[in-house]
Amino acid sequence: MDLAGRYSNRTDLQKLETTRAKIDAGQGSSAQRRRKKPPATRLPEPRKIERRLPSATVEELIQAYGDGASTAELAARFEISKTAVLTLLTKHEVPRRYQSMTTPDIDHAERLYLTGHSLTSCSRLTGFPASTIRDALRTRGTPMRPAGGRRHGPH
Repeated sequence: MDLAGRYSNRTDLQKLETTRAKIDAGQGSSAQRRRKKPPATRLPEPRKIERRLPSATVEELIQAYGDGASTAELAARFEISKTAVLTLLTKHEVPRRYQSMTTPDIDHAERLYLTGHSLTSCSRLTGFPASTIRDALRTRGTPMRPAGGRRHGPH
């Protein structure tokens, strides 16, 4: 079936032929034209945290951390990310409060645990969170007792 058979009147056929000619010439209707992508814009480099905060503010942040403020509190107070707070503390060589367990720390916690202390008790005695001790002992391959303390069979 040719185009004339598909379209009932001559006007439809003329519109179709005009549209087809525009497409062939690269001037299709607005629905058929492809939008040009905007030129790629380069995002600005993030400014270094030292440039965003005056040195007096950095000193205030360090002092507040030393006085016991958490990194999350400092991030909110100074309107920066927690990562930025940690970066500043590291750059200024401020000792962090919750350091990783060293090998001697793990040895001590393991001795306590294997002599019968609970993870909670080990936490109180070492100063490390129970979850940190558990993770360190599991990584080391220390056999772990079931959680929940005393387990007696059904009564």
